[in-house]
Amino acid sequence: MSENHISDAHEQLENQYNNVRLRELADELAGKDNATDKTQLYVAFLHQLSTAYSRLPSHIANTTAASHELLQRYRIHMSLLELLEDMVRIQPQRRINKGYAYSQVLCMYVFMRHEGKTRDTACTDLVAQIARSDHGFH
Repeated sequence: MSENHISDAHEQLENQYNNVRLRELADELAGKDNATDKTQLYVAFLHQLSTAYSRLPSHIANTTAASHELLQRYRIHMSLLELLEDMVRIQPQRRINKGYAYSQVLCMYVFMRHEGKTRDTACTDLVAQIARSDHGFH
């Protein structure tokens, strides 16, 4: 077998593993929301966010779940799916490498919601803030 065939086979196995892991993460989040019929949406959002922010899906899932718990403590009731949906809406458009990490955007969102902003207002304000900034927090 040539090195290219071995490399291709390795890449295929790695992609299969990543897809299985992504599905497991999505299943876990959907289970917390009692929404296992919507697992494919969780998969799509996790994939989109992990690609946009160059982070592993496990990082996206874990930080989203932790932020969701914090929102619940603040008595802000929304599903994990709604939170992921809002993060996709906020995701820096074409990022232009604004320097924002996923956890930073999530933190700003949680703060705005804690301050009483609605989902729509928090999303709109964050998109505008990211668009006019030269870079994120460092």
